[in-house]
Amino acid sequence: MKKLIIINLLLVWGIISFAQGIYNNGAHIVSTSGSYWVVDNGSFTLTSNSSTSPTQFDNLVITNDASLTLGSASTPTYLTISNGFSMTNPATVTIPSGSSGSSSLIVGTVSGTGSFTVNRYITGASLDWHLLSSPVTSQEISGDFTPGGSDYDFYYYSEPLNLWVNRKNTNAAPTDDPPQFDDAEGNGSLSFVAGRGYLAAYNVVNTKSFAGSINQGTIQQAVTINGSTEYQGANLLGNPYPSSIDWKTDDGWTRGMLRNDAETGTGYSMYIWNETANNYGTFISNGSDESGTNSVTRYIPPMQGFFVMAASAGTFQMTEEVCVHESVSSWLKNTEVYPNIIRLKISNPDYGSDEVVLEDNQTNKGGAQKWFSFVETAPSLWIDFEEEQYSILLNDIDQDENHFPIGFKPGIEEQYSITASFDPASYMDLILEDKKLNNYHNLLESPNYNFYSTSLDDPDRFVLHFSAVGLDELENISKPIQIYSIGKELTIINNNNLGGKVTVVNIMGQTIMEYSLDKANSQTYTFNAPTGVYIVYTKTDNGYIYSEKIIMNEL
Repeated sequence: MKKLIIINLLLVWGIISFAQGIYNNGAHIVSTSGSYWVVDNGSFTLTSNSSTSPTQFDNLVITNDASLTLGSASTPTYLTISNGFSMTNPATVTIPSGSSGSSSLIVGTVSGTGSFTVNRYITGASLDWHLLSSPVTSQEISGDFTPGGSDYDFYYYSEPLNLWVNRKNTNAAPTDDPPQFDDAEGNGSLSFVAGRGYLAAYNVVNTKSFAGSINQGTIQQAVTINGSTEYQGANLLGNPYPSSIDWKTDDGWTRGMLRNDAETGTGYSMYIWNETANNYGTFISNGSDESGTNSVTRYIPPMQGFFVMAASAGTFQMTEEVCVHESVSSWLKNTEVYPNIIRLKISNPDYGSDEVVLEDNQTNKGGAQKWFSFVETAPSLWIDFEEEQYSILLNDIDQDENHFPIGFKPGIEEQYSITASFDPASYMDLILEDKKLNNYHNLLESPNYNFYSTSLDDPDRFVLHFSAVGLDELENISKPIQIYSIGKELTIINNNNLGGKVTVVNIMGQTIMEYSLDKANSQTYTFNAPTGVYIVYTKTDNGYIYSEKIIMNEL
């Protein structure tokens, strides 16, 4: 007779909702939680379909004639066991994964000799690159991880050698030039190492299964800084747990050997490859935004590899305190709009995309260094600031005008689109300057800017200009430059006697007229163009831009 035994039923961790519980052959066994649960004699399925309200037990025991599956490939389940998880061989636990999402387990300690099978559904096209890691101990890199021939590639990254070492190059004959994958200078064995990441591509994209005892407790990885390239200190690590880990939290991490911002001493960046964008995405721990670039967030999903940059050699460490259930079901997710964030995305439907984030942050400064794609045809976007290139820049943006050079490399001669995401109420002006075409595009009126680019283009082609305002200041702010028209006369009021240039463009962004902005308090120009709507930009010698939409007509 199949049964579920509940011992010492104490409602310590609350009540599971009606949709949750443990099932056997479709029959709902129980829907209340206790401090000590025993699963005995049979195959059981646990359901709990909310990552923010997971099933929670103090203790769970699975006997030798029982098995437990967390949800299914189509219905992810989330389980937290705060104290002990005991298993008796051959008891098994299966954590499914599919196109609808992945289940998740957070556990304090596991005892006994049962086994786990943790699955990960891999998305993407054939031979897309993925950064992988293992949630179990001693998982061999063989079988479905090495399907043979040209059907796969699998690499360990050596920071001291700045070299990708292929799993196909081993100490067994035949071998290529050293180091071999299983050398001490390489991976050290032909198995996954807990807390280490790997680069893999498969001809057939499917679900990978990791079998054995799950990683638990404190996981350590040595990081080095022996390389000699611009990526000196780049170490490929991996999430070792069967749940997501939170890069933003301060608890559970030992990462003081990583690069941070010199001014504040805080802010650690991590990088994940996005196969859809053909670019690395990044997140910095001291940013206020929940999202980084190219769909990378604060949450590193299970079985996900990630890069960090070491400032010194040391031992990188994490504990279960970093484990969370959020974002388990998606390796990379879409980003949201935040009031203090300007996000620019460059894209081409055939060659990928890239993003930069400019965050108004009055507490923390610095940002995440730009990592360039290893796909030569992929576009690249970055922010130039104080002789550094950033994917994420944290800066104290005051209420006056400001501007930031935006670097761009096309990868291939093609049509591209820049899309801006921001809170419109936070900005009085938001202008993208195209220095090649002498265009000034008002992103508040249209967040998309389309253009053609070649490899001969200056990477400093674009400048982002803006005036940030508080919501209560939007109607009453006084500009140093005021622009208005009467009939076909254009008047510039130059309150601060600034020098510069006046450019008039039509609604297509084409330059119609240009004038010098002398340092007089007031200037009037005669407008020799057809009646219509125009945008007037004044760019001062100190780089600020003021704009105004005007209507030119006959009096």
